[in-house]
Amino acid sequence: MDASGTKEAQDSSGWLIGRMLIWWSPPSESASGSRSLIDTAILALEYVLRRSLNIYEFTTDSECILRLAFDTAEDEIALADGTAVRPGDPIVGLHFWNEHLPAIPRDGPRLRWGLVMHDRLVRSLALLSDHLERDGRYRAVKALRGEATFGTRLGRRQMLRVARRYGFELVEGEISSARRIRYFWENVLVWALIRAFNPGGLRGKRFIRERFELWISRGELMRRYGAAARLREG
Repeated sequence: MDASGTKEAQDSSGWLIGRMLIWWSPPSESASGSRSLIDTAILALEYVLRRSLNIYEFTTDSECILRLAFDTAEDEIALADGTAVRPGDPIVGLHFWNEHLPAIPRDGPRLRWGLVMHDRLVRSLALLSDHLERDGRYRAVKALRGEATFGTRLGRRQMLRVARRYGFELVEGEISSARRIRYFWENVLVWALIRAFNPGGLRGKRFIRERFELWISRGELMRRYGAAARLREG
């Protein structure tokens, strides 16, 4: 692929990355400037809910776009590399770090935004792999999970292609009635957060969207982004 083709691929990847991981944290614009009372209330609600889920920063790197949360698996998952996850197993939840995400322009994501998003995600996954290796609290963690939402089958196919590029697998399971209700209110919150803090991120998005889980095994994370992998790439 030539340089132009590489940039186009990364632009597409970056645009989709911004919709891939976890319902909780849509991209946010700069904190500069005044906010309305409604915007402030929405931001305060997001903060309270993030605290209630114990979502935390694992690095001080200003270009890291991921936060983490300890979680437990709800379903039995079989990943492509042979990793088996069973209900109750400890896992790591992936959440976007709002303040470190490049703001989506009001006319939608473009090449420059996609390239920045690509670079920050790769850097974040490398930082994450190092963190898991150093911190003994993660010894029992075999996999990491995010969530994805899309409004069309075309969007799902694009997301699947890009997820695989970064080592993630799309997992579709049966959704209970209770989980569907939870997803509805999560969609309400996501829409409100994006509407308040990053209106450009609403372009082309429907309110009611399909929900999928994105998984990556710890082994796959290390193979792609660990210190040994970075040394091989030079």
